Amino acid sequence: MKKYISKELTKEKIKGFTNEYIYLIGGECGSGKTTAIMTNLYEYAALKDKQILYLCNRSTLEEQLIDEHLEEVKEHMEIAMYQSVTTSIEKNYSLPFHRMEYDFLVVDEAHLIFDSSDFDINPVLFVEYLNHFKGIILVLTGTPKGFKKLEPFLNRKIKTVREVNKMNHCVRNIYVTGNEIEFDEFKRNCIRNGDKNFELTDKVKNFKDYKENNIGNSVANIASIHRQDYNQIMNAYDKAVRKAIVGTQKMICEALIATSSMEVGINIIAEENYLVSYSYLPTESTIIQFASRIRVKNQDEFYVDLIFLMKKTDKKIINKMKERLKKMKRNYKVYGDYEQICKRHNYCIGERDQLDGIIAMRECNPITMKCLEEKIAFQEKFYESEQLLNSYTKLLNELYPNVPIICLEKMKIEKELDVLLKDSKIFILITKEEKMEFRLKMKESGIKTRIKDGIPSINLINDFFEQYNINYRIKQQRKRFDGNKNQTRYWAVEHVNY
Repeated sequence: MKKYISKELTKEKIKGFTNEYIYLIGGECGSGKTTAIMTNLYEYAALKDKQILYLCNRSTLEEQLIDEHLEEVKEHMEIAMYQSVTTSIEKNYSLPFHRMEYDFLVVDEAHLIFDSSDFDINPVLFVEYLNHFKGIILVLTGTPKGFKKLEPFLNRKIKTVREVNKMNHCVRNIYVTGNEIEFDEFKRNCIRNGDKNFELTDKVKNFKDYKENNIGNSVANIASIHRQDYNQIMNAYDKAVRKAIVGTQKMICEALIATSSMEVGINIIAEENYLVSYSYLPTESTIIQFASRIRVKNQDEFYVDLIFLMKKTDKKIINKMKERLKKMKRNYKVYGDYEQICKRHNYCIGERDQLDGIIAMRECNPITMKCLEEKIAFQEKFYESEQLLNSYTKLLNELYPNVPIICLEKMKIEKELDVLLKDSKIFILITKEEKMEFRLKMKESGIKTRIKDGIPSINLINDFFEQYNINYRIKQQRKRFDGNKNQTRYWAVEHVNY
């Protein structure tokens, strides 16, 4: 049973808020963060004739909020985007929104101030706005860890009003596979069974392959409307799908692929079961936020499954981040601190006025630097991992502690081996033909060799069993069979407990 925030964020509690703290409302997606603001906080503000500024990070979310809450927006609330804050400061050298006008500031998806600081906004400018705001600040997030990392840069302490409940979600099963063919086939099977597929990708160039893999299904892709090539990427059907999601919260296609522009900002009400797929490894917050775009109402019996394509992070991506970080640190070494870097930057491009100590150099700010360091460490952990399954399992267990994690390779091979052994504890392979047939079955089940189209050896099969925690092992032994004087080398496939 879901616990809704509106029952905890009462008008009585709001009445006790002051401008001494930043109030953090941790809410897993679907727990009613926005509803609590649009009902309890708005009603309180209307009663006291107060004004609310509601900031979000995605244009799709801004559109949905305005469409759903038009009356509230007209009276006691203004809805705007993070970028309107940072752009106003950066280009106009002043604080936006006439800050004394608002009594409440609500920051939605507040973890993105830190988590997106390496590509989206200048977090220092946003923090400056928080530090200058005179009214009451409430921040909403389903992944509070990111926002809490900003505390050293804030002039108010963070006070947690509500913690995130990790058990409060609609995810049924999590599947993992290291085989791209299995990954694609699993998605197709789910669609054939009536489920819908919602996939996250890190590159728009993957849109084409996704559509080709889903020929015969209604399929669409969505990218950020702020891309210069938006009209080239989004055809008429893609735009119609996006419009339906924003306007009605319904996914009218069977399969949809999106970049992280859909990580927040839209909700899709489940009218079928969903499979949310990840073709690469994003950050922890993105995993949770993307899956949580699918909303299952309490009275419905629909479920959401997740599937991950396990693979090592591309070393080029890590090196690119490292090079950027190296450049930042070089600037700090030369100029000493962020303010001096900004002054040097402003001197080079032309003198710029500063207001209240606000400085606008984005590339080398300390928050972005910290964010990059953490992302590099996260991706390196998976690049260096010799046991990818264990690494993924550990991560996903932390995010979804009550959800079973099912490895497709393990499931397929154990099923094959269970059939071979039946009720016995050991299965004997004697002839070359029997051994070859077994090796071919293991290849079909997903055990790859370094050589293309190669057949896995006994050592490779055993290594695979160990890596994927498959409770079988093959032992090479010698024995005399049927009165034969010579010993025959055979394989014994045994069930073991690791």
